[in-house]
Amino acid sequence: MPPELVRFIQKNLIFLSSLLFVVLLFIILNAPFDSNVWGNVSEWTMALVTAITAIYLYKTLQSQVKITQIEQNRYELEIMPDVVIVHDIKTQYVTITPINRPLRNATVKIIKKSDSVQRLAETDTYLLSTFIVGQPMPIQYILNTQEVKSPYILFTVEILYFNELGQKYRIDIAIIPTGNPAKYGPVKIN
Repeated sequence: MPPELVRFIQKNLIFLSSLLFVVLLFIILNAPFDSNVWGNVSEWTMALVTAITAIYLYKTLQSQVKITQIEQNRYELEIMPDVVIVHDIKTQYVTITPINRPLRNATVKIIKKSDSVQRLAETDTYLLSTFIVGQPMPIQYILNTQEVKSPYILFTVEILYFNELGQKYRIDIAIIPTGNPAKYGPVKIN
């Protein structure tokens, strides 16, 4: 017996036992059975088959909704643009490069966080219509190494962009003087 049928019987035990009781009561008491009122066996069988079919259709629909949500989330993760950050302390360059998808309508905002950064190549917000995969965006800075107190943030880079479906994302990057940049994101913004 299929496990779904066993669960159905367990859930509807009271209903099925009541139905069985009524049928047995009619048989034992020899109650008059008028097929014009109660219907015949084929009609009852058709009603039972229709009810069981409706239950299975509902369960199939529920599982298809779950699968659709899983596939939609997987597809959104697949098309989510991301970047790789390279920080060269010796040359005082930070390079941000899209790695899997272009960043569309990107807004890049660079914010100076430390007085030891004497100059940034850009210290304002600027727009890129499309930030192409493999095309690096260099950010040069000049650092007064005598004033550096480790480990704190020199400057941050905030990137807001869209993917090809028009979903908005954000990446925050913190540049620190002693190691790899800290990246938060990409995060989907509703």
